[in-house]
Amino acid sequence: MTDLDQLQRDASRYDYRSMARFARALYEHGGTVRSVLRTCYGVDFPEELFLIAEARNNHRAPFGTFMNQPWRLAVPLEQGGPPPDPHGLEYLEQRAWNVDSQLVPLVDLADSENVHGNSLLCYRLDELAQGRSTVIGLRDITFRDAVIIPERYGVSLVTVLHEHYSQALRRLQNEFDSPYNRGAGSIDETYVSDARAALEPVEEIRRALAGGEMAFK
Repeated sequence: MTDLDQLQRDASRYDYRSMARFARALYEHGGTVRSVLRTCYGVDFPEELFLIAEARNNHRAPFGTFMNQPWRLAVPLEQGGPPPDPHGLEYLEQRAWNVDSQLVPLVDLADSENVHGNSLLCYRLDELAQGRSTVIGLRDITFRDAVIIPERYGVSLVTVLHEHYSQALRRLQNEFDSPYNRGAGSIDETYVSDARAALEPVEEIRRALAGGEMAFK
């Protein structure tokens, strides 16, 4: 048995460090981001994930709290490779797997005023195996005592993110334009500008999926 075989045997989605060791070894053996994730998870991921991962690696990611996996595994060696240790939100991934072991936690959206807000967005392994990028949402998962019921949010991560940040921009633009936006509790144009800035990376990835190029290339 080779060292790579042993790392594969030891790798578990429930243990980020073991996945990071295996992913790094795969890169060292010439793997690409796509082939490494395919080997680690046994399924192909949709193109949108690789565009978002590339944007993250170039500090142009959409807003949201990104989970450890698969994102930290999607860092090639020339950009430092997979970090050996998880960040502090591993408990959210564990909580999602306790709800459904088929889930692949992706991004936590905090803004509860907008569609899909206060939810952890996930793929499912069985959907990915069928070539579908369906996004499942786990609402209120950050609340320890919440009853979590998985919901189907959309056909892709980019679609769901676009719905979320588009609604945020419309809501804030309407509030800013309202004749009642005066005095205590009013908002200024900075709120609208920030909402527009949050939408721009998602729009860029949508354009890339349609055949355009990412701006940072």
